[in-house]
Amino acid sequence: MQEMKFVHNVHQEVDRLSLYVGTWNMGNEPAPTDIHNWLLCQGCGKSRDKVLTVIPHDMYAIGTQESAMTEKEWIARLQRTLSDCLQTDFVPVTTSVLWDIRLVILVKPEYKNKITHIQQSTVKTGIANALGNKGAAAISFSFNGTSFCFINCHLTSGVEKNHRRNQNVIDIIKGLNLGTKALNVFDITNQFHHVFFLGDLNYRIDGMEPVSVIDKIRQEKYQTLLQYDQLTISRDRNQCFVGFVEEEITFPPTYRIARGSEDKYEWQKFKKTCVKINAPSWCDRVLHKSYPGTYIINTSYGCVNTVMTSDHKPVFSSFDVGIISQFAGTRSVSSLTDKSDVMIIFENVKAEIKTSTKEQFKLEFYSSCLEAPVVSNCNWEFGDHCHSLSRPQWSAPQIPQMCPFVQDRDYLEDQHLLVALKSDDGMESYGECVIPLKSKFSLKAQPFTYNLTHYSQETGLLTGNMYVKSKDNKIKPNRRSFELIYMDTDTLFFQRQLLQAPKLEEKTSSLGESSLLQADQRSPDPKQPNTCESSSLSSLVSSSSSSSSSSSASSSQLKANGKPTLGKQSDQLLAVRKPRMGQSSLCPINVLPVTRSANPVQAPSGGNEYVYTGSHSQSIPDVDGSNGQPAPEKRFEKSSSDHKQNPAYDTLRKPSSIKEWLTDLGFEQYIPHFLENGWDNLSFIQDLTDHHLRDINVRVPEHRSKILKSIAILHGHSSSAV
Repeated sequence: MQEMKFVHNVHQEVDRLSLYVGTWNMGNEPAPTDIHNWLLCQGCGKSRDKVLTVIPHDMYAIGTQESAMTEKEWIARLQRTLSDCLQTDFVPVTTSVLWDIRLVILVKPEYKNKITHIQQSTVKTGIANALGNKGAAAISFSFNGTSFCFINCHLTSGVEKNHRRNQNVIDIIKGLNLGTKALNVFDITNQFHHVFFLGDLNYRIDGMEPVSVIDKIRQEKYQTLLQYDQLTISRDRNQCFVGFVEEEITFPPTYRIARGSEDKYEWQKFKKTCVKINAPSWCDRVLHKSYPGTYIINTSYGCVNTVMTSDHKPVFSSFDVGIISQFAGTRSVSSLTDKSDVMIIFENVKAEIKTSTKEQFKLEFYSSCLEAPVVSNCNWEFGDHCHSLSRPQWSAPQIPQMCPFVQDRDYLEDQHLLVALKSDDGMESYGECVIPLKSKFSLKAQPFTYNLTHYSQETGLLTGNMYVKSKDNKIKPNRRSFELIYMDTDTLFFQRQLLQAPKLEEKTSSLGESSLLQADQRSPDPKQPNTCESSSLSSLVSSSSSSSSSSSASSSQLKANGKPTLGKQSDQLLAVRKPRMGQSSLCPINVLPVTRSANPVQAPSGGNEYVYTGSHSQSIPDVDGSNGQPAPEKRFEKSSSDHKQNPAYDTLRKPSSIKEWLTDLGFEQYIPHFLENGWDNLSFIQDLTDHHLRDINVRVPEHRSKILKSIAILHGHSSSAV
């Protein structure tokens, strides 16, 4: 089955997802026309960079409470706002509704067919757990091989009902009917790769006078206020949301705001019989829990003041999430059927459980890489006796060795082992944990320690030694990484120079493809090893020489416009070094310091072109146009006269960042001006004009002139073209 999926898979795998999570108590009022700041993550706190707001997220999970709009109206409003702001259409995946608690999932159309195993569930926690004015609406699904669960909550209100809210969380986790039946021994917080709790959780600031709270808000002393936040205190005491993470709060409390106001707090609520005090509080929150070893990075967490129809402020949060494949990679059928390459081995396991029972215990292991659950024998011995703790222990003979049904290393590194501890004669779990296999590939056993939880409450500890053993101990380094691959400016600059040297392209095309290939395939210096950089450079030059018609078109376009424009040929060249997320083994091109040729090729403008080399072992030779044969490479040291002819020569090759470039020019004072206005990469500044420099407060004409001349030299064209 795994091999068939790979053979018939013709679409490029998605390995990272941009996720938006938003929550808003709408206060039983229709949403205003303008809610774009909320959906663009623009507001107070950790907001998204304004430059990035034009880039849509891949998926939107939006939870509302006390909604006065119908489901159809609300989804249409969200779609219209996203389309107007981002020029991208989104389609609904599904919705889950409990009275006026609503959760909506929107996704880009091209990703909808990657979402499977969609489920919805609701839990009522109102009066007697029978009314749905309080409770949760949840949705779970899989995106390729990564599972998600979103839970939109509206918990019990009132500063005095903190314990009740903690119990609401437990009841919701117990009551939601999500996930697979095979994993029903695990609660939902351990069944999915990523679980998000969002909504009006109603936790309050307790122990401080409202006037003092407002004073701290004006001073932006949020960390002081969080010391009195009920949710923060409960989590520190492991009373709720054990294992969940909340990003740092750097925005003001979101409740209780006067309707029609951006920042006026109404802390007195007048009723017929009394005056109710509501100190400003962070009622609206987003928390998440993920399997250990998974990739998830928070990119924003804040609130929006410009939406003023409710007494709550909308809260946004966004994440970059790693997506794992749902099937193995390029493996042969024989390797998939050979089930002896990889084994999961436990040498010993010790547990510490918060119970006074004297029963024997067993361990159950579940994983998507195992054909069936694996159950250990009952423990033979216990550790030191304690009245309120039980300490069962297992040795290697009591725990069967586990053989994954797929032996692909890359696939297994993305898998996790779910462990449940149960009594010998019982069905209920005393605690569960999740062990990532990626960090356990080793030649010998490694120690591990994981907290045991059940219904998001801490129940004990699991320790021991285990490892994933590969056949013949052939352990290879990890390759997969969800981080963006860094490509320095020199590499990009080198590729541009190949495009922006018209005379060099003309001579290259006259040689013919075979001659150039012969030159590229020369034997390198035997003292220097043939590296990945050399082969990358050869393929790069070959690509440029194989498109002579495209080269001439690029040259004519250069002459017509006065500056180079990147067309199809540039796309091909840049594609040679285009990074792909998850390929950390990508070898960078090392660009040597630029040396001037003894017979520089003259460009049509009369300026000198320089020859660049991509590695120490191989270079692009000078070419004798008479016979088309490579001439011996000639070089000489750069003299002081070169600096006079080209005073910014050093800036052509040395700077790798805006900061370094401006420092070389002696304009350190302008570094913040460039970075704050989005000019934060050398590859962006080729279109910088005098007008742009004025806008970022470069007021001295001589400074602007020097900066523009340096840009012209960096990007290989005259300052007049800029």
